[in-house]
Amino acid sequence: MTTDDLDACLRLLGNQQRRQILRYLRRDPAGIATIEELIDVAAEAQGGSGSVRSGERDRLGVQLSHAHLPMLADRDVVTYDREDGTVQYRPDERIESVLDALAENTPQATF
Repeated sequence: MTTDDLDACLRLLGNQQRRQILRYLRRDPAGIATIEELIDVAAEAQGGSGSVRSGERDRLGVQLSHAHLPMLADRDVVTYDREDGTVQYRPDERIESVLDALAENTPQATF
């Protein structure tokens, strides 16, 4: 992996929600999830979906739809179908090797 590839992977994985999304999609045999499932994953990463209020769920949905999923799709790590609200994982060996090297509880990077 080149330095530029590594830098791109680290930028992509520098956010806890994106790491959680990719881990969740990798665990699913088909690698497919709905936006609602991924909102639950993002809420869980913030301390539990049961403690997240409706307005916070809406904010998480907007972040996923307008920031995280497009970023992952631009890197071809996922395909994101806005019309049916599904996301499908597209394995990427470089991303997976960096993700596997990071502990699941790695704190979110602050830039």
